[in-house]
Amino acid sequence: MHGKPKRPTPMMNGSSVLTIASSLWLFSPEVNTSSHQFPTTATSIMLIMVWMLDHAYAPAVPLAKTPVMSKAYNLQARYMTVGGRRGITIVLREFIDHARSQPPPFRRLAMIKSTRCLGPATMDEILRVPYIAIVRRPNTIMFKNLDGSAISTLTPNPVEPALAQCDHQIMAMRFLPVQNQILIVRKVQDISHVHLDKILFSIEIFDVPLDLSGAPLHVTPDPTGQVYIAVDALREVTITDHYIPTSNDESLNKQVFGSDTKPPHSISIFARAVNEHGTGGVYRYTIHPEKVEHTFPPTTSTSATSRLLSRSLPPFSNKQEVRYKYTLRQNAKFSLTYGPDDSVIRVLPGSYRSILYVVPKDDRTDTPRVLSMMGSCDEGYLKPPSPEQLSDPNYLDTAVLKALGFTMNEDSRMGAMAWDETIGRLCMVIEKGIKVFVLDFAKAPKEDHLGRRLPLGLVTAKSTTEVPMDGEQATEEVEQPINVDNTNASGLQV
Repeated sequence: MHGKPKRPTPMMNGSSVLTIASSLWLFSPEVNTSSHQFPTTATSIMLIMVWMLDHAYAPAVPLAKTPVMSKAYNLQARYMTVGGRRGITIVLREFIDHARSQPPPFRRLAMIKSTRCLGPATMDEILRVPYIAIVRRPNTIMFKNLDGSAISTLTPNPVEPALAQCDHQIMAMRFLPVQNQILIVRKVQDISHVHLDKILFSIEIFDVPLDLSGAPLHVTPDPTGQVYIAVDALREVTITDHYIPTSNDESLNKQVFGSDTKPPHSISIFARAVNEHGTGGVYRYTIHPEKVEHTFPPTTSTSATSRLLSRSLPPFSNKQEVRYKYTLRQNAKFSLTYGPDDSVIRVLPGSYRSILYVVPKDDRTDTPRVLSMMGSCDEGYLKPPSPEQLSDPNYLDTAVLKALGFTMNEDSRMGAMAWDETIGRLCMVIEKGIKVFVLDFAKAPKEDHLGRRLPLGLVTAKSTTEVPMDGEQATEEVEQPINVDNTNASGLQV
Protein backbone atom coordinates (compact mmCIF):
# COMPACT_ATOMS: atom_id res chain seq x y z
CA MET A 1 0.00 0.00 0.00
CA HIS A 2 1.51 3.24 -1.09
CA GLY A 3 0.99 6.59 0.53
CA LYS A 4 2.51 9.05 2.85
CA PRO A 5 4.44 7.46 5.69
CA LYS A 6 3.04 7.83 9.16
CA ARG A 7 4.56 10.40 11.45
CA PRO A 8 6.87 8.96 14.08
CA THR A 9 4.97 10.87 16.76
CA PRO A 10 1.29 11.84 16.74
CA MET A 11 0.40 15.45 16.15
CA MET A 12 -1.65 17.42 18.66
CA ASN A 13 -3.69 20.28 17.32
CA GLY A 14 -5.28 23.08 19.29
CA SER A 15 -8.59 21.31 19.76
CA SER A 16 -6.89 18.34 21.46
CA VAL A 17 -5.49 20.41 24.33
CA LEU A 18 -7.91 20.54 27.28
CA THR A 19 -7.57 22.71 30.36
CA ILE A 20 -9.59 21.75 33.42
CA ALA A 21 -10.07 24.57 35.88
CA SER A 22 -10.22 23.51 39.51
CA SER A 23 -9.76 25.11 42.89
CA LEU A 24 -7.79 22.05 44.03
CA TRP A 25 -4.36 20.77 43.15
CA LEU A 26 -4.76 17.61 41.11
CA PHE A 27 -2.53 14.62 40.61
CA SER A 28 -2.63 11.02 39.40
CA PRO A 29 -5.24 11.36 36.64
CA GLU A 30 -6.55 8.29 34.86
CA VAL A 31 -8.52 8.30 31.57
CA ASN A 32 -11.15 5.59 31.41
CA THR A 33 -10.47 3.51 28.31
CA SER A 34 -12.82 4.14 25.36
CA SER A 35 -14.91 6.64 27.29
CA HIS A 36 -15.22 10.30 28.14
CA GLN A 37 -14.80 9.88 31.90
CA PHE A 38 -11.70 11.30 33.54
CA PRO A 39 -11.05 10.24 37.19
CA THR A 40 -8.56 12.36 39.15
CA THR A 41 -7.38 12.74 42.72
CA ALA A 42 -7.32 16.07 44.54
CA THR A 43 -4.51 16.78 46.98
CA SER A 44 -5.82 19.47 49.31
CA ILE A 45 -9.14 17.90 50.39
CA MET A 46 -8.42 14.33 49.20
CA LEU A 47 -11.22 13.65 46.71
CA ILE A 48 -11.72 11.25 43.83
CA MET A 49 -13.58 13.03 41.04
CA VAL A 50 -15.10 11.80 37.76
CA TRP A 51 -15.22 14.28 34.87
CA MET A 52 -17.24 14.11 31.67
CA LEU A 53 -15.18 15.05 28.65
CA ASP A 54 -16.61 16.38 25.37
CA HIS A 55 -19.79 17.53 27.04
CA ALA A 56 -22.37 19.35 24.99
CA TYR A 57 -22.13 22.51 27.05
CA ALA A 58 -18.48 22.52 28.23
CA PRO A 59 -15.20 20.76 27.43
CA ALA A 60 -15.28 19.07 30.83
CA VAL A 61 -18.00 18.74 33.47
CA PRO A 62 -17.56 17.14 36.92
CA LEU A 63 -20.03 14.30 37.47
CA ALA A 64 -19.21 12.85 40.87
CA LYS A 65 -16.76 13.09 43.73
CA THR A 66 -16.06 11.13 46.90
CA PRO A 67 -13.61 11.80 49.74
CA VAL A 68 -10.74 9.46 50.55
CA MET A 69 -8.68 9.10 53.70
CA SER A 70 -5.40 10.24 52.15
CA LYS A 71 -3.59 10.69 48.86
CA ALA A 72 -4.21 8.02 46.24
CA TYR A 73 -1.82 7.09 43.45
CA ASN A 74 -2.02 4.80 40.39
CA LEU A 75 -5.75 4.95 39.81
CA GLN A 76 -7.37 2.49 37.43
CA ALA A 77 -10.98 2.82 36.20
CA ARG A 78 -13.14 0.45 34.13
CA TYR A 79 -16.80 -0.04 33.25
CA MET A 80 -17.90 -3.03 35.34
CA THR A 81 -21.10 -4.56 36.71
CA VAL A 82 -20.87 -5.24 40.42
CA GLY A 83 -23.83 -6.70 42.30
CA GLY A 84 -26.00 -6.32 39.27
CA ARG A 85 -25.33 -2.60 38.97
CA ARG A 86 -23.40 -1.12 36.10
CA GLY A 87 -20.97 1.68 36.78
CA ILE A 88 -17.38 2.86 36.80
CA THR A 89 -15.22 0.84 39.15
CA ILE A 90 -12.10 2.58 40.47
CA VAL A 91 -9.25 0.77 42.18
CA LEU A 92 -6.49 2.57 44.04
CA ARG A 93 -4.01 2.20 46.82
CA GLU A 94 -4.16 4.84 49.47
CA PHE A 95 -0.93 6.57 50.31
CA ILE A 96 -1.34 6.04 54.04
CA ASP A 97 -1.25 2.27 53.61
CA HIS A 98 1.88 2.55 51.51
CA ALA A 99 3.54 4.80 54.09
CA ARG A 100 2.71 2.41 56.91
CA SER A 101 4.27 -0.49 55.04
CA GLN A 102 7.60 1.34 54.68
CA PRO A 103 10.30 1.27 57.36
CA PRO A 104 10.33 4.36 59.58
CA PRO A 105 12.57 7.18 58.32
CA PHE A 106 13.99 7.74 61.82
CA ARG A 107 15.57 5.17 64.07
CA ARG A 108 16.16 5.69 67.76
CA LEU A 109 19.83 5.13 68.48
CA ALA A 110 19.91 5.62 72.22
CA MET A 111 17.75 6.79 75.10
CA ILE A 112 19.52 8.48 78.00
CA LYS A 113 17.53 9.00 81.18
CA SER A 114 18.54 10.63 84.42
CA THR A 115 16.94 11.58 87.71
CA ARG A 116 18.64 14.98 87.41
CA CYS A 117 17.99 17.73 84.90
CA LEU A 118 19.80 17.34 81.61
CA GLY A 119 21.56 20.24 79.91
CA PRO A 120 23.14 20.87 76.49
CA ALA A 121 24.27 18.03 74.26
CA THR A 122 26.89 17.60 71.55
CA MET A 123 28.06 14.79 69.28
CA ASP A 124 31.05 13.93 67.13
CA GLU A 125 33.47 11.13 66.30
CA ILE A 126 36.17 10.08 68.71
CA LEU A 127 38.60 7.53 67.28
CA ARG A 128 36.18 7.23 64.34
CA VAL A 129 33.42 6.08 66.70
CA PRO A 130 30.22 8.14 67.03
CA TYR A 131 29.80 9.62 70.49
CA ILE A 132 27.14 11.74 72.11
CA ALA A 133 27.70 13.79 75.25
CA ILE A 134 24.97 15.26 77.48
CA VAL A 135 25.35 17.48 80.52
CA ARG A 136 23.78 16.21 83.71
CA ARG A 137 23.20 19.25 85.86
CA PRO A 138 25.12 20.82 87.28
CA ASN A 139 28.65 19.50 86.77
CA THR A 140 28.66 16.06 85.10
CA ILE A 141 28.98 14.95 81.49
CA MET A 142 27.57 11.62 80.30
CA PHE A 143 29.21 9.96 77.27
CA LYS A 144 27.45 7.37 75.14
CA ASN A 145 29.04 5.33 72.36
CA LEU A 146 26.32 5.06 69.70
CA ASP A 147 27.83 1.83 68.38
CA GLY A 148 26.89 0.20 71.66
CA SER A 149 28.42 0.47 75.12
CA ALA A 150 27.60 1.57 78.65
CA ILE A 151 27.38 5.23 79.63
CA SER A 152 30.53 6.78 81.04
CA THR A 153 30.60 9.94 83.14
CA LEU A 154 33.07 12.74 83.67
CA THR A 155 32.79 15.07 86.66
CA PRO A 156 35.42 17.81 86.47
CA ASN A 157 37.26 18.79 89.60
CA PRO A 158 36.77 22.33 90.95
CA VAL A 159 38.51 25.11 89.10
CA GLU A 160 40.63 25.79 92.19
CA PRO A 161 40.83 23.72 95.38
CA ALA A 162 39.89 26.80 97.40
CA LEU A 163 36.65 27.06 95.39
CA ALA A 164 35.41 23.56 96.14
CA GLN A 165 32.41 24.96 98.03
CA CYS A 166 31.31 27.15 95.08
CA ASP A 167 28.72 26.14 92.52
CA HIS A 168 30.19 24.78 89.27
CA GLN A 169 27.82 24.65 86.31
CA ILE A 170 28.64 23.43 82.80
CA MET A 171 27.22 25.93 80.31
CA ALA A 172 28.38 24.52 76.94
CA MET A 173 30.72 21.93 75.43
CA ARG A 174 32.16 20.78 72.11
CA PHE A 175 34.09 17.66 71.10
CA LEU A 176 37.62 18.09 69.75
CA PRO A 177 37.99 14.98 67.56
CA VAL A 178 41.51 15.85 66.35
CA GLN A 179 42.83 15.26 69.88
CA ASN A 180 40.19 12.97 71.46
CA GLN A 181 39.19 15.63 73.97
CA ILE A 182 36.22 17.77 74.87
CA LEU A 183 36.06 21.54 75.38
CA ILE A 184 33.73 22.77 78.11
CA VAL A 185 32.74 26.15 79.56
CA ARG A 186 31.83 26.36 83.24
CA LYS A 187 30.32 29.10 85.36
CA VAL A 188 31.65 29.23 88.91
CA GLN A 189 29.87 31.39 91.45
CA ASP A 190 29.48 31.70 95.21
CA ILE A 191 26.01 32.82 96.24
CA SER A 192 27.18 33.69 99.74
CA HIS A 193 30.12 35.73 98.34
CA VAL A 194 32.41 34.23 100.96
CA HIS A 195 34.95 32.63 98.64
CA LEU A 196 34.21 34.50 95.43
CA ASP A 197 32.83 37.98 94.78
CA LYS A 198 32.38 37.69 91.00
CA ILE A 199 31.55 34.91 88.56
CA LEU A 200 34.35 32.91 86.98
CA PHE A 201 34.13 32.32 83.23
CA SER A 202 36.20 29.14 82.96
CA ILE A 203 37.22 27.43 79.70
CA GLU A 204 38.72 23.94 80.07
CA ILE A 205 39.79 20.94 77.99
CA PHE A 206 39.41 17.35 79.25
CA ASP A 207 40.28 13.92 77.87
CA VAL A 208 37.26 11.90 76.78
CA PRO A 209 36.87 8.73 78.90
CA LEU A 210 37.15 5.91 76.37
CA ASP A 211 35.30 2.71 77.23
CA LEU A 212 37.83 0.38 75.60
CA SER A 213 36.45 -2.73 77.29
CA GLY A 214 32.83 -1.70 77.10
CA ALA A 215 32.54 -1.21 80.85
CA PRO A 216 31.30 2.15 82.15
CA LEU A 217 33.91 4.63 83.35
CA HIS A 218 33.37 7.27 86.02
CA VAL A 219 36.26 9.72 86.20
CA THR A 220 36.92 12.97 88.09
CA PRO A 221 39.92 14.41 86.27
CA ASP A 222 41.78 17.68 86.20
CA PRO A 223 41.78 19.65 82.94
CA THR A 224 44.66 19.38 80.51
CA GLY A 225 44.22 23.08 79.74
CA GLN A 226 42.42 25.87 81.51
CA VAL A 227 41.88 29.63 81.30
CA TYR A 228 39.35 31.78 83.15
CA ILE A 229 38.46 35.38 83.94
CA ALA A 230 36.19 37.06 86.49
CA VAL A 231 33.00 38.61 85.07
CA ASP A 232 29.90 40.25 86.49
CA ALA A 233 27.39 37.97 84.72
CA LEU A 234 27.46 35.02 82.36
CA ARG A 235 24.53 33.78 80.27
CA GLU A 236 23.83 31.74 77.13
CA VAL A 237 27.25 30.37 76.20
CA THR A 238 27.73 29.15 72.61
CA ILE A 239 30.72 27.28 71.12
CA THR A 240 31.11 27.39 67.34
CA ASP A 241 31.74 24.37 65.14
CA HIS A 242 35.24 23.37 64.11
CA TYR A 243 34.08 22.11 60.67
CA ILE A 244 36.14 18.94 60.92
CA PRO A 245 34.49 16.34 58.64
CA THR A 246 33.70 12.89 59.93
CA SER A 247 35.46 9.79 58.65
CA ASN A 248 32.65 8.83 56.23
CA ASP A 249 31.79 12.33 55.08
CA GLU A 250 31.37 12.36 51.29
CA SER A 251 30.33 16.00 50.96
CA LEU A 252 32.36 18.92 49.72
CA ASN A 253 33.57 19.63 53.26
CA LYS A 254 35.62 16.45 53.10
CA GLN A 255 37.51 17.79 50.08
CA VAL A 256 37.98 21.26 51.53
CA PHE A 257 38.78 20.46 55.17
CA GLY A 258 39.52 16.76 55.04
CA SER A 259 43.28 16.94 54.58
CA ASP A 260 45.40 16.68 57.69
CA THR A 261 47.71 19.36 56.34
CA LYS A 262 44.92 21.94 56.22
CA PRO A 263 44.10 23.63 59.50
CA PRO A 264 40.55 23.34 60.78
CA HIS A 265 38.50 26.38 61.65
CA SER A 266 39.16 28.32 64.79
CA ILE A 267 36.70 27.85 67.65
CA SER A 268 34.99 30.91 69.08
CA ILE A 269 33.20 30.96 72.41
CA PHE A 270 30.45 33.54 72.85
CA ALA A 271 28.80 34.40 76.15
CA ARG A 272 26.24 37.06 76.98
CA ALA A 273 27.25 39.56 79.64
CA VAL A 274 25.32 42.22 81.54
CA ASN A 275 26.88 45.28 83.17
CA GLU A 276 25.72 47.11 86.28
CA HIS A 277 23.32 49.26 84.20
CA GLY A 278 21.55 46.25 82.72
CA THR A 279 23.01 46.72 79.24
CA GLY A 280 23.82 43.44 77.58
CA GLY A 281 27.10 42.65 75.84
CA VAL A 282 28.94 39.70 74.34
CA TYR A 283 32.21 38.08 75.42
CA ARG A 284 34.28 36.36 72.76
CA TYR A 285 37.21 34.01 73.20
CA THR A 286 38.85 32.44 70.15
CA ILE A 287 40.98 29.28 70.08
CA HIS A 288 43.18 28.96 67.01
CA PRO A 289 44.47 25.55 65.88
CA GLU A 290 48.20 25.03 66.30
CA LYS A 291 50.39 22.92 64.06
CA VAL A 292 52.09 19.94 65.66
CA GLU A 293 54.33 17.29 64.16
CA HIS A 294 53.84 13.78 65.37
CA THR A 295 55.39 10.43 64.48
CA PHE A 296 52.95 7.55 64.71
CA PRO A 297 54.63 4.27 65.66
CA PRO A 298 53.60 1.12 63.79
CA THR A 299 50.81 -0.75 65.59
CA THR A 300 51.73 -4.40 65.96
CA SER A 301 49.70 -5.24 69.04
CA THR A 302 46.35 -7.01 68.65
CA SER A 303 44.86 -5.79 71.92
CA ALA A 304 41.53 -4.04 72.04
CA THR A 305 43.22 -0.77 72.94
CA SER A 306 45.53 -0.91 69.93
CA ARG A 307 42.70 -1.76 67.57
CA LEU A 308 40.63 1.14 68.86
CA LEU A 309 43.51 3.62 68.69
CA SER A 310 44.33 2.54 65.14
CA ARG A 311 40.92 3.77 64.00
CA SER A 312 42.02 7.37 64.44
CA LEU A 313 45.13 6.90 62.29
CA PRO A 314 45.17 6.80 58.50
CA PRO A 315 46.68 3.77 56.78
CA PHE A 316 50.49 3.53 56.78
CA SER A 317 50.76 6.39 59.25
CA ASN A 318 54.07 5.32 60.80
CA LYS A 319 55.77 8.40 59.39
CA GLN A 320 56.07 11.92 60.65
CA GLU A 321 52.90 13.81 59.88
CA VAL A 322 51.56 17.29 60.46
CA ARG A 323 48.47 17.59 62.59
CA TYR A 324 46.59 20.39 64.31
CA LYS A 325 45.30 20.69 67.84
CA TYR A 326 43.57 23.27 70.00
CA THR A 327 45.43 24.68 72.99
CA LEU A 328 44.30 27.21 75.58
CA ARG A 329 46.70 30.12 76.03
CA GLN A 330 46.82 32.16 79.21
CA ASN A 331 47.57 35.34 77.30
CA ALA A 332 44.65 34.92 74.92
CA LYS A 333 42.33 37.86 74.50
CA PHE A 334 38.79 38.03 75.83
CA SER A 335 36.96 40.63 73.78
CA LEU A 336 33.85 42.33 75.15
CA THR A 337 31.33 44.25 73.05
CA TYR A 338 28.48 46.25 74.54
CA GLY A 339 25.49 47.64 72.69
CA PRO A 340 23.73 50.97 73.16
CA ASP A 341 22.00 51.83 76.41
CA ASP A 342 18.74 50.05 77.19
CA SER A 343 19.58 47.27 74.73
CA VAL A 344 20.92 43.74 74.67
CA ILE A 345 23.30 42.20 72.13
CA ARG A 346 22.65 38.72 70.87
CA VAL A 347 24.84 36.69 68.55
CA LEU A 348 24.55 34.44 65.51
CA PRO A 349 27.84 32.63 66.04
CA GLY A 350 30.50 31.80 63.48
CA SER A 351 34.10 30.66 63.62
CA TYR A 352 35.44 33.44 61.40
CA ARG A 353 32.49 35.75 60.83
CA SER A 354 29.60 36.28 63.20
CA ILE A 355 26.60 38.55 63.29
CA LEU A 356 25.61 40.56 66.34
CA TYR A 357 22.12 42.02 66.56
CA VAL A 358 20.70 44.44 69.06
CA VAL A 359 17.26 44.06 70.69
CA PRO A 360 15.53 46.20 73.36
CA LYS A 361 16.45 45.33 76.92
CA ASP A 362 12.84 45.11 78.07
CA ASP A 363 11.71 42.91 75.14
CA ARG A 364 11.63 39.37 76.53
CA THR A 365 9.35 37.82 73.93
CA ASP A 366 10.32 34.98 71.59
CA THR A 367 10.04 37.37 68.64
CA PRO A 368 12.03 40.47 69.62
CA ARG A 369 12.28 43.64 67.59
CA VAL A 370 15.72 43.92 66.01
CA LEU A 371 17.13 47.42 66.30
CA SER A 372 20.37 46.97 64.36
CA MET A 373 22.85 44.38 63.14
CA MET A 374 26.61 44.32 62.85
CA GLY A 375 29.21 41.91 61.53
CA SER A 376 31.97 40.65 63.82
CA CYS A 377 35.22 39.20 62.47
CA ASP A 378 37.98 37.30 64.21
CA GLU A 379 40.96 39.61 64.64
CA GLY A 380 43.43 36.76 64.20
CA TYR A 381 42.58 36.46 60.52
CA LEU A 382 42.87 40.15 59.69
CA LYS A 383 45.91 41.99 58.46
CA PRO A 384 47.32 44.47 60.96
CA PRO A 385 46.85 48.14 60.06
CA SER A 386 49.64 49.79 58.14
CA PRO A 387 51.74 52.61 59.65
CA GLU A 388 49.97 55.08 57.37
CA GLN A 389 46.61 54.00 58.74
CA LEU A 390 47.76 54.22 62.33
CA SER A 391 49.13 57.73 61.75
CA ASP A 392 45.81 58.88 60.32
CA PRO A 393 43.79 60.54 63.15
CA ASN A 394 40.53 59.68 61.35
CA TYR A 395 41.39 55.99 60.99
CA LEU A 396 38.76 53.63 62.37
CA ASP A 397 39.23 49.87 62.36
CA THR A 398 35.90 48.78 60.89
CA ALA A 399 36.99 45.28 59.89
CA VAL A 400 36.46 43.76 63.33
CA LEU A 401 33.03 45.24 64.00
CA LYS A 402 31.00 46.93 61.27
CA ALA A 403 27.33 47.82 61.02
CA LEU A 404 25.46 46.05 58.27
CA GLY A 405 24.13 48.34 55.57
CA PHE A 406 20.42 47.59 55.67
CA THR A 407 17.53 48.68 57.83
CA MET A 408 14.43 46.90 59.03
CA ASN A 409 10.88 47.99 59.58
CA GLU A 410 10.35 49.24 63.11
CA ASP A 411 7.17 47.20 63.43
CA SER A 412 8.79 43.97 62.24
CA ARG A 413 9.55 41.34 64.83
CA MET A 414 12.00 38.57 64.10
CA GLY A 415 10.58 35.07 64.33
CA ALA A 416 13.73 33.14 63.39
CA MET A 417 17.20 33.77 62.00
CA ALA A 418 19.91 31.48 60.65
CA TRP A 419 23.46 32.44 59.65
CA ASP A 420 25.82 30.42 57.44
CA GLU A 421 29.27 31.94 57.46
CA THR A 422 30.64 29.54 54.84
CA ILE A 423 28.48 31.02 52.06
CA GLY A 424 27.73 34.35 53.70
CA ARG A 425 23.94 34.16 53.83
CA LEU A 426 21.56 35.32 56.51
CA CYS A 427 18.05 33.86 56.48
CA MET A 428 15.29 35.67 58.35
CA VAL A 429 11.62 34.99 58.99
CA ILE A 430 9.36 37.75 60.24
CA GLU A 431 6.92 36.96 63.07
CA LYS A 432 4.00 34.91 61.74
CA GLY A 433 5.52 35.17 58.27
CA ILE A 434 5.41 32.62 55.48
CA LYS A 435 8.38 33.97 53.52
CA VAL A 436 12.10 33.53 54.09
CA PHE A 437 14.24 36.59 53.39
CA VAL A 438 17.81 35.79 52.38
CA LEU A 439 20.58 38.39 52.56
CA ASP A 440 23.49 37.32 50.39
CA PHE A 441 26.61 39.02 51.75
CA ALA A 442 28.87 37.14 49.34
CA LYS A 443 27.54 39.30 46.49
CA ALA A 444 28.35 42.56 48.25
CA PRO A 445 30.99 44.82 46.67
CA LYS A 446 34.41 44.82 48.30
CA GLU A 447 35.34 47.75 50.52
CA ASP A 448 38.52 49.17 51.95
CA HIS A 449 39.28 49.71 55.64
CA LEU A 450 37.31 52.98 55.61
CA GLY A 451 34.17 51.39 54.23
CA ARG A 452 34.62 52.81 50.72
CA ARG A 453 33.92 50.57 47.77
CA LEU A 454 36.99 49.46 45.91
CA PRO A 455 37.28 50.70 42.31
CA LEU A 456 36.25 47.46 40.66
CA GLY A 457 35.08 47.32 37.08
CA LEU A 458 31.34 47.12 36.65
CA VAL A 459 29.85 44.08 35.00
CA THR A 460 28.42 44.67 31.54
CA ALA A 461 26.21 42.02 29.99
CA LYS A 462 26.74 40.94 26.40
CA SER A 463 24.51 42.42 23.74
CA THR A 464 21.61 40.27 22.65
CA THR A 465 19.70 40.36 19.40
CA GLU A 466 16.03 39.41 19.28
CA VAL A 467 14.56 38.10 16.02
CA PRO A 468 10.80 38.73 15.97
CA MET A 469 8.50 35.96 14.78
CA ASP A 470 6.25 38.20 12.69
CA GLY A 471 8.94 39.20 10.20
CA GLU A 472 9.59 42.71 11.49
CA GLN A 473 13.04 44.20 11.54
CA ALA A 474 15.30 42.79 14.18
CA THR A 475 16.32 45.11 17.03
CA GLU A 476 19.54 44.99 18.97
CA GLU A 477 19.37 45.61 22.69
CA VAL A 478 22.48 46.33 24.73
CA GLU A 479 22.11 46.02 28.49
CA GLN A 480 23.54 48.89 30.49
CA PRO A 481 26.17 48.32 33.20
CA ILE A 482 24.75 46.84 36.37
CA ASN A 483 24.41 49.46 39.07
CA VAL A 484 25.45 47.99 42.43
CA ASP A 485 24.73 50.26 45.36
CA ASN A 486 27.05 50.57 48.30
CA THR A 487 25.38 48.07 50.60
CA ASN A 488 26.68 45.05 52.40
CA ALA A 489 24.09 42.56 51.24
CA SER A 490 21.90 41.86 48.27
CA GLY A 491 18.36 40.88 49.17
CA LEU A 492 16.81 37.69 47.88
CA GLN A 493 13.24 36.67 48.73
CA VAL A 494 12.11 33.08 48.47
